[in-house]
Amino acid sequence: MWSTAGFAQETMTEVTVPAPEVVNDTQEQSSESLEQPSETMSDIGSTDVVLQELIQLLDQETELATKSKMNVDFVPGMMSVLHGKDMLARGVENVYQALGLLPGIEISRTNDGQPQILVRGIGKTFFSSKVKFLLNNTPFNATLGAATTLLILPIEQVERIEVIRGPGSAIYGEYASVGVINIITRKGDSALFVRANDLKKQTYGGMYSRQLPEKELSFNIGVSQVRADGGDVDAGPDILFGTPQAGISNAPGPINNKEDHKTLLLDVDYKDYIFSWQYIEQSSGDYFGLANALPSDQQRIVRSITMQSFELSKKWQINDDWRAKGTVGLLDFQLDSELYELFPAGFIVPPANIYPDGVLGGPNYEDDRYYIGGDFSYSGMVNHEWLLGFDLAYIEQGETYVNRNYNPDDLTPITTPPSVVRLDGGENWIKEGLSRTVMGLFVHDQYTVNEKLKFTFGLRFDHYDDVGNDVMPRLAGVYQLADKQTLKFQYARSFRPPTFLELYTQNNLIVDGNPDLESESIDTIEAAYVFNDGATVFRSTAFYFIVRDLIAIDPALNSYTNQGKINTAGLELELQQQVTRKIKVDATLTALNTEDDQSGEDVPGIANLAGNIAFLLQPWPDYIFGIQLKALGDRKREAGDSRPDLDGYSVLDVTLNMFNLGLRNLNLRTGIKNLFDNDIVYPAPLVSFPPGTPQLRPAYQNDYPQSGREIFLQLDYTF
Repeated sequence: MWSTAGFAQETMTEVTVPAPEVVNDTQEQSSESLEQPSETMSDIGSTDVVLQELIQLLDQETELATKSKMNVDFVPGMMSVLHGKDMLARGVENVYQALGLLPGIEISRTNDGQPQILVRGIGKTFFSSKVKFLLNNTPFNATLGAATTLLILPIEQVERIEVIRGPGSAIYGEYASVGVINIITRKGDSALFVRANDLKKQTYGGMYSRQLPEKELSFNIGVSQVRADGGDVDAGPDILFGTPQAGISNAPGPINNKEDHKTLLLDVDYKDYIFSWQYIEQSSGDYFGLANALPSDQQRIVRSITMQSFELSKKWQINDDWRAKGTVGLLDFQLDSELYELFPAGFIVPPANIYPDGVLGGPNYEDDRYYIGGDFSYSGMVNHEWLLGFDLAYIEQGETYVNRNYNPDDLTPITTPPSVVRLDGGENWIKEGLSRTVMGLFVHDQYTVNEKLKFTFGLRFDHYDDVGNDVMPRLAGVYQLADKQTLKFQYARSFRPPTFLELYTQNNLIVDGNPDLESESIDTIEAAYVFNDGATVFRSTAFYFIVRDLIAIDPALNSYTNQGKINTAGLELELQQQVTRKIKVDATLTALNTEDDQSGEDVPGIANLAGNIAFLLQPWPDYIFGIQLKALGDRKREAGDSRPDLDGYSVLDVTLNMFNLGLRNLNLRTGIKNLFDNDIVYPAPLVSFPPGTPQLRPAYQNDYPQSGREIFLQLDYTF
């Protein structure tokens, strides 16, 4: 997207440490605007160049797509970059909201409040992800469900977000079937921030950085906490609506959307070594209920998901032709649950099993991922840039158990004290003793035919000791049509292995695992056109892909299954325009045409049309106004659902940024999100009820409404 270096208004003499994986040439020449004004930065005054630094169009490089530095517009496939300071100016709160502004990406939430990222119409599976997430180039997906805690990261801690839309498995292997998202956190400056809104949500945090260039040493640490009281959203009729037990339902009423998230990010760079410790804890209520029965109004934390990584990496320049990078690390995942209120007090399981306190359960789980990897780059062959690499990971399940007040075999209440007992072994919520070994090998060749044409050939082989082998080829080309115009094409195959959750869940009222699942495969063809003249960037991407053996929940079977084939064609448009020195425009448009070969209908729950447009205006040196409109089209219902299609929605956000508020680099931001308080509603699917039967009914008759209008105030200080 747009360069935002210097948004905290650094002077020309101040030095920042560039992020290790991206070089932004415009940042190194920040005294020049796109219109080449005659004034220098010191002539204009630092406050007058705030928007200028935001609207400089990127001549940046990235390693995400190929693991070798290439200009963003010349990488194979389509890639976008979001900058944290640009997102701040537009009122964005966290990574989750930021990703929703990209073409081809739709955001949603599950019934129990888990944020979801849907890329090109794919990804809506309970607690599972089809996107590879990286935090500062460190893998951050859990083997349990491929989920991540990164989406709740406050945008104040983010330097930029690099996003590949489309297959990334040929480089990154598991979980990169429809995209790769790399979040680079802020480094090289120190700051404090606080944000609050009228929905009783607060964010606090700060970063501290220290550089010792003479010792080739740098140190960065960032912390944050996000807290929300919850209770600001009312749900309509729940799963019990229209049943004999409707009288005991807590619906309609407030959902349990209490939140308490914490992050700690630390890295130490010494010469060619990088050590990092990254901790993100995502704690929340159960929103609409794990079993789609509205919980009682207690506004409490029910579930905590903690992910923390420890990683050490080193780079070598072996000689003029050979470079290498080695990595060793540990990713720890923990799921800690209080008791979910699956069904309310007084719930009856036929013929006459009454639960006076409701049906209660709480799964707990832990696993550790130990990994090692190496990349080797060779440039000694004329017109070729070779990349060879390997990955080796071992995942081992840790302490796993469930607390319940019912017997999983027949749903009869546990009557002997205590009424809630800890169960493991054959009565556990997931199979025990799980482990997985993953070995991957990949090779890529970037072949330069001439100064205008470049091809990339790639192949990756992955071996999973529990689900078999995957082979992922890639062929891509980039042709520079003219100085300002580029054509790109790509074919790639990607795979996504089934997760532990999908394979081994058992004794579950919601969904059971299926040990016979096959890996999903996706074959993708895409073509792109890029125009970049330094003041305007326009990107157009057309794509077509086929998903085979899609892993999804079959509500009639109450189990994960491979569900045939999905065909998707689409178009993504991006426009970034500097209208004048004081006005910047960003716009995106996504159009999808999806088909499920089993039903012959559109893929349910996905909008076929979506768009965003944003303006940043700087009428005075220390003020920037942000205006952003997001619109999403109607979403189709699944086969057998008699409800009308779910209406789309539009949201208008306005933001005012005020800089140097009585003190240099003390900034105040305020705004209104969803100015007109329009309804934002995510689709509720058909689910099995009574549990374990083939009878299907809407989980929530009126779907899953989200928070409405929000007025926020934010203060940040960079030092």
